[in-house]
Amino acid sequence: MGGTNPVSPKVTAAGLAGAVSTLIWFVLTIAKVIPEDTDPALIAGATGATVTVLSAIFGYLLKDENREQGQGVPPS
Repeated sequence: MGGTNPVSPKVTAAGLAGAVSTLIWFVLTIAKVIPEDTDPALIAGATGATVTVLSAIFGYLLKDENREQGQGVPPS
């Protein structure tokens, strides 16, 4: 395997969005902001939706320094 393939900041931001979303919903559940009788599938769905929205926002706002604009992945 020759060359390097640095991780895109957009990928890092998507991972961060997942961690942040999970923590937000976890804290809301622990703090009893969400009623105890709430279906866990509803909380899981809300967490997934939050991850999707935050990933899209972070991906849109962050510039990928590893790529030339409009050129895609440079050849190795």
